Amino acid sequence: MSIEEKLRHEYLQEARRIKTTHSLDRHVLDIYRKEMNRGMVNMVRKKKLPRIAIALLIVGLLSGFAYVGGKLLFQENQGPWQVEYRTSADNFQLQHITPEQIRSKMAEVKSTLVTGEAAVIYFADLEREVNFSMGPLLGVKQPEKLTDWNQWLKRLQEQHISVPIPEVLPGPFHFEAGQLGSPLGGDLDEEGLNMLDQLRQESQETGNSIVWRKVPDHKPLVDSYSFIYQNEGRERLFVRLIPSPPENILIKATLPESTTYEEVTVGSVKAHYISHEYSIYSESNHYKEMTWIQTNGDQSYLVGVSSDSPDVTKDQLIQAAESIQ
Repeated sequence: MSIEEKLRHEYLQEARRIKTTHSLDRHVLDIYRKEMNRGMVNMVRKKKLPRIAIALLIVGLLSGFAYVGGKLLFQENQGPWQVEYRTSADNFQLQHITPEQIRSKMAEVKSTLVTGEAAVIYFADLEREVNFSMGPLLGVKQPEKLTDWNQWLKRLQEQHISVPIPEVLPGPFHFEAGQLGSPLGGDLDEEGLNMLDQLRQESQETGNSIVWRKVPDHKPLVDSYSFIYQNEGRERLFVRLIPSPPENILIKATLPESTTYEEVTVGSVKAHYISHEYSIYSESNHYKEMTWIQTNGDQSYLVGVSSDSPDVTKDQLIQAAESIQ
């Protein structure tokens, strides 16, 4: 195994134990890239890059951009969960490729996949972006969607998920489907990440700035369960549950400078509301979310109620969140 492979392997082994969001301090990314280029495996063995930094190189939820300055929005430490949301020093702007081009390619690749298949896409232009933290790889998957409410509940019971989510949320928003993973996509796994060198080489040899491959036996780094709802106006709400694993979880998110943030009370629980217009995974670029930590029985969850529909309001998210308590 080469030095580079050993280093990457150790990063990925650490990342399996942590969950994070679509964000990464730029200095962490710079350190990672520099050490990968120099082949310094002692980076992990001697300098011991923080586990949160390692995880930030791997997987995300919100925006996909790196932290540069900015301010702290909130910190939450509860049980195994450690959560930190910050803003960047500016709003996120891609210079070499548009979010529409990224989403178009992701949709194109996804349309070629059968249920259960996953793929990884290499975007050469993303390597030139200063603010994009997740590197040039993005994941897509054609998830199995269960549209029958009782079948979805059975699937959750098999996984010992006990949060009482209603079939109809205030609005009303009616249940459309349940699936594993993020409702907006972007999931990567270890095998997909290990394809970076192959895809980069293929891009250079063919002259194609975007290349992709299927990922056999896709295994998500973190288990999550998503409920998809829709109202008569075809506006969407998502409820996502992330069960806590046995070890502590560190989550670090970076959002645009213009992000709206507010601490709110949902039932008897403190929740955090964010809203911004710079999500590469949302067709509208809009993304808003209400998130909190909830305990049911012996299991704790990070719960998120979100929407990519511009006209869905904060009050609607609060009402949906209250119906879950």
